[in-house]
Amino acid sequence: TKAQLAFFYIIVLLSLDVLNPVKIFLHVFPAISPWYIASLAIGCMSYIFIVNLRPLMYFAAKVFFHSILSIFFNDIQTVGRQNIPKYGPVIFTSNHANQFMDGLMIMCTCQRNISYLVAAKSWNRPIVGHLAWAMGAVPVKRAQDSAKRGSGNVTIDVKQITAQDSSNTLIKVVGKGTKFTSEIKAGDKIRFPKSALGIKVESIDGDESMSLKLEDGVLEVISSQPFPEYAPFDILPHIDQKDVYQNVLERLASGGTIGIF
Repeated sequence: TKAQLAFFYIIVLLSLDVLNPVKIFLHVFPAISPWYIASLAIGCMSYIFIVNLRPLMYFAAKVFFHSILSIFFNDIQTVGRQNIPKYGPVIFTSNHANQFMDGLMIMCTCQRNISYLVAAKSWNRPIVGHLAWAMGAVPVKRAQDSAKRGSGNVTIDVKQITAQDSSNTLIKVVGKGTKFTSEIKAGDKIRFPKSALGIKVESIDGDESMSLKLEDGVLEVISSQPFPEYAPFDILPHIDQKDVYQNVLERLASGGTIGIF
């Protein structure tokens, strides 16, 4: 109701010169050109646009994606939206059924502005990175994005692993033509072919010897490799996420909303 009254009030002002405050001002001060008033208004609008660039970009993206979603989905039902607090920090997580659809659905159906965690690889891309910045996203460096091929090949004695005591959580790795001391450090991870799981490096014993940490899923990965034959490997460097934690905490401390997928 207030918006409708304001709209028609503006229509009345623009229709009648006797009620138009700009026309009245120019009539009282005829020396002032109408372009001066218009230039001042344009300057103020530009300043407001620049200062509020991120909220405006977020609103424009929300309207755009909502229009796109309405083309493919006739009805979108939101359950439990009343449980989302209007104020204070909030963290949204998803089962990640679809990389893009989950984020768009939450953004278009939630009244709060959400800062998504975005891979640094996407953040550094043209257009996508600029859009992510404008929408207040938080870049996250991922080890898999910095993966590189390790020198030489490695092998693991699978029989020794199955025979060792359960209290022993280390896996001995033997290399051939490898450069462990110069390419890998403790805390990094290595990844074998046709596997997405990175195995943590516990210690480096030499250029052709190191120890891995036995964790959940590691035995399955090792059993899928052609050991005791030598196999290639990738190096996933350890990533310090201190800056990411700081950015997330700052947004939550200011009552913001974080989206994690």
